[in-house]
Amino acid sequence: MDLSRKDLDRFSWKRFIDGVAKRGVCDGFERECHEQLEKESGERANGNFVPWQMFTRDLTVGSFGQGGALVGTSIGGLIALLMNACACMRLGATAITGNLRANVSLPRQTAPVTAYSLGETATVTKSTSTIDQVVLTPHRISASSEFSRELQLQSSTDIENFITADLRRVLAVKLDKMMLSGSGANGETRGLINTTGVGSVTFGGPATLSKMVEFETSLANSNAIQSDSRLAYLSSPAVRAKLKVTPKIGTTMPIFIWEKGEYNDSSDDGTVNAYRAACTNQISDTNQVIFGDWRSLITAVWGTPDVVVNPYSRDTDAVTRLTVNLFADSAVRHAQSFCVSADAGNQ
Repeated sequence: MDLSRKDLDRFSWKRFIDGVAKRGVCDGFERECHEQLEKESGERANGNFVPWQMFTRDLTVGSFGQGGALVGTSIGGLIALLMNACACMRLGATAITGNLRANVSLPRQTAPVTAYSLGETATVTKSTSTIDQVVLTPHRISASSEFSRELQLQSSTDIENFITADLRRVLAVKLDKMMLSGSGANGETRGLINTTGVGSVTFGGPATLSKMVEFETSLANSNAIQSDSRLAYLSSPAVRAKLKVTPKIGTTMPIFIWEKGEYNDSSDDGTVNAYRAACTNQISDTNQVIFGDWRSLITAVWGTPDVVVNPYSRDTDAVTRLTVNLFADSAVRHAQSFCVSADAGNQ
């Protein structure tokens, strides 16, 4: 749904949850959104459909503890939980959304026809291109939370953010994590780090500028650097800290490998080897370095977030359960578009 900022402000999570918990259906504007999304998708929701924008709109507050901080006569802005930063979409990953139903198959050319140098009347040998497919299939990403009826009654209007902020954020962080390092097993998508054919650089010791340039060379040798490429480095905070104090030029007044970046967003991304460089704790367990054309990383999302409000399973405890499901997958167009270090970059 194409909702304006005014429409987004009209949507009330508290009113939505109250309606479903008490009467089994939401009412008013929230009901209109659900019915329109059912009409557009041609599907029936297990719970109630909620516009995507309600999970992606900016939030000024978040959840704290188990909700006790929300109860009081005067409440300021809530203190949000510190969570891993999502990086893939910010660096330029491609999103496929809309009314997806079937699996997504993207034809990919893996070999060209062959060109020959021939005499004036010589017969050219016929050849054909080789084509395969990049296939994306739905993987369920789900999160569930419970809250008491007393909390609903005593909380300020910020309860709407409290109810949804954690669910929204953990789903986004989980999808971003799987795009980077999903195993491809146990319901996870296969992340770019575990994609067969990605390039590799081994530091074998402390990082140097020449080693960082090797990442770029790996892509260039595979023709993976194009005029519209979205090239960037991604690493952990530990790697960033190391590169910020590792000189690439000079000793008295050195210039370091990781330099300050100037980008028109709220990130603190820097610059390495003249390319954007970001860090996230999503890859801190390995301290690897990734360099690539982030346009080549694709995520597909099927349908609309399905929100189930369940006031019945714990009715004797006056507790309501809220569950959100979304279905997504990720893949890499060309494995050669990425290069991942075989060892840690903060040695």
